[in-house]
Amino acid sequence: MPVNDADLPSPTRGTVPPPSGASDYPTDPEPFIAGTFDLSVVGEASGVAVSVRNPGWIYVLDDGPGADGVVAVDTSSGATVRVVIEGLSGRDTEGLALGACVARRNRQCLFIGDIGNNQDQWTSVDVWRVREPSLRRRDEIVTTGGAVATYTYAGEPVNAEALLVEDGRPHLVTKERRDPESGRAPPPRLLATERWGDGVLRDLGPISLPEPTLGLAAAAVGNVVTGGELFGDRVVLRTYDHAVEYTPRRAGASLDTLATWSAREIDGIPALPQPEGLAVDNCGLWLVSERVDSIWLVPQRSPASDETQEQACPTGSGPS
Repeated sequence: MPVNDADLPSPTRGTVPPPSGASDYPTDPEPFIAGTFDLSVVGEASGVAVSVRNPGWIYVLDDGPGADGVVAVDTSSGATVRVVIEGLSGRDTEGLALGACVARRNRQCLFIGDIGNNQDQWTSVDVWRVREPSLRRRDEIVTTGGAVATYTYAGEPVNAEALLVEDGRPHLVTKERRDPESGRAPPPRLLATERWGDGVLRDLGPISLPEPTLGLAAAAVGNVVTGGELFGDRVVLRTYDHAVEYTPRRAGASLDTLATWSAREIDGIPALPQPEGLAVDNCGLWLVSERVDSIWLVPQRSPASDETQEQACPTGSGPS
């Protein structure tokens, strides 16, 4: 698959909803732009994550090459901060996640996956782990250290753009190649690590990926996974055409069993030029796209959000 996926169909003006101007949180809100960033800094947004340590802030990852960190965007004020990670110079940084640094600990870390492998040319991938920085000083640049783990493939090298983290353990969801004869891509596969630290990616097998209701991009490049997030007891995977929610048959099931979880397509996802990153929190689904300077929010508030959300969800009326 080409790096830039130039053959993706472009959305028309009518397929991208405009930002909402509502001052309160409606019962059935439309997707809207909740923040923006500088395309000269993040030209090809490939990952997005919601900060826990800094309520209201969203991290955005560029896919490189040479990516050295992330950009944090304050959805309430519009401020941005570059978070530079010492030693990071990515080849194809496609995955971004936020989760527990290690099992059974509350401390949160950013995980950056240098996991893109479009030409299947690299025999290993790197995942960086960085403790969430404090952004209270509003410096333009924050520099922080981190740790890196290198994982080799159990079989042949494969491309991946979705990084999920459970108890400090990275998981990858592969982005399979479209078969030129059938026009279809094989199901994505779940690759899992035994622990944080250098090791081998275990292949846990294929994951069922429902065909999109409207598969414009799938017809051109296949039904492939471009991003994803583990949030509580649910996983959401992003494709070029839709988002799919997975829920386990029993609460507390390990992410390793994702292949057995139930799947459903989520309604109301806006069409973007090249949908990549996706994050989930109690406000809803956060989306970024390559070649677009906007962070979109698809509101889907959790019933428990009033008790667990530290900051009110954006409404579309703040700075963008």
